[in-house]
Amino acid sequence: MRLLQFWKPGIAKALARLEQYQKGEVTMANDQIQTSSPAPVEQFKLSTPSSEKSDSEPLVTRENLMSKVADLNNSSPNEKAPGLPQLDFIYGSTETQEPTMNTNLDFAPGQEGDGPADRTAANQRIRSLIRGPQENDEAAGENANTDRYLGSRDYRQRVRAQQELVQQGLSALPELARGQNHNDLEIARRSELATRDIMRQASLADVLSLRDPARRAQLLENGTSGPMTDAQRRQADARISAAADSEISGRLALPSWQSELNYRNPNKIDAGIPPTENTVRGYDRMATQEGREQVAARLQDLTRMSASPHLTNAEREDVAGQIRELGRLSSPANIQEMRTNSRMDLAQHLQNNVPNSDARVRDLMLEAQRLTPADKQKLVNINIINMNLDNDANFMQRFQQQGGNVEAIRNYRESLERSQREMMNGDK
Repeated sequence: MRLLQFWKPGIAKALARLEQYQKGEVTMANDQIQTSSPAPVEQFKLSTPSSEKSDSEPLVTRENLMSKVADLNNSSPNEKAPGLPQLDFIYGSTETQEPTMNTNLDFAPGQEGDGPADRTAANQRIRSLIRGPQENDEAAGENANTDRYLGSRDYRQRVRAQQELVQQGLSALPELARGQNHNDLEIARRSELATRDIMRQASLADVLSLRDPARRAQLLENGTSGPMTDAQRRQADARISAAADSEISGRLALPSWQSELNYRNPNKIDAGIPPTENTVRGYDRMATQEGREQVAARLQDLTRMSASPHLTNAEREDVAGQIRELGRLSSPANIQEMRTNSRMDLAQHLQNNVPNSDARVRDLMLEAQRLTPADKQKLVNINIINMNLDNDANFMQRFQQQGGNVEAIRNYRESLERSQREMMNGDK
């Protein structure tokens, strides 16, 4: 009974009535409790919604009731167990489903194209998700969860409120901009995070359009609940503009896969930044259909950016430079060359800087030799000699097995030693 009291108060109440009845303290008829004289009773009737009572109505014992209550609690909250009439008090008014949310990243229902009343209701709903229910809010409605807002004490409700705000799309930005000034640091922080997530999910065209003052003014006009002072409007406008600038900068930045491929640019060479395993895999992927599609998608984004009137001159130059560099990186000749060079560069780095990497060094050089056409093997052979791998019997055996020219290696070695001797004799 104690567990049931903590579990479902409605069930505990029902069982308490039953115990009183079995002790003869009360009788149950038509769901009314009546005082009676003590008398042992084995069975009782549960009333039904029907106005007509039948003498043939089934009798329910305590055991049957317990079984039916168990069926009830194993069923879904929206589904009553069969054979249990008028037990609505067990269900209470528990909310069982998440509200349906619009996933349009531009304007949610009631924001643009609907009447002023609908817009106001939608804006109040957004505001209530940020700040909590306000005294005069009519947007929450009967089924709204009034504890679901960014400052809720319940972590799960804070997360759900943030998710719902993100799904509202750009229409939530004006109220989120105001929320970033809230005295509650959790509301301010989550307002900023929700703004960032909305920007990340928005289309490139939508993000770029937010650099247009007229577009931001329209958003602020349609997306706020209640009046704003000129200072508040300017601050909200500045926050939306800054969030758009930050997102555009992020989309202009080199993707990680492209940055890995570009390890031979002067800045990285001067900084001594070596290639990585990701570099090797990146050039291998560039030779596949997946890699070509990745390059094509990036080029498409850059081309759209370059066509936008909302880029600065510096950003436009950056985009043009990236387009040229991508064209160079993705050329078949460069991919073929860099699949070999990246392996040799990584092998040299591992040999010079990473202990116990001999096995990986050998594998990388053998892969480089296998990928290089026969008429361009000279560079690979020179690197094998410079790394003294020609003195490694195991390596040379594998090199020969996969078609390597051992004789050419020996000739290069002899030529190198002869040149060194001549230099030494000349010095004397």
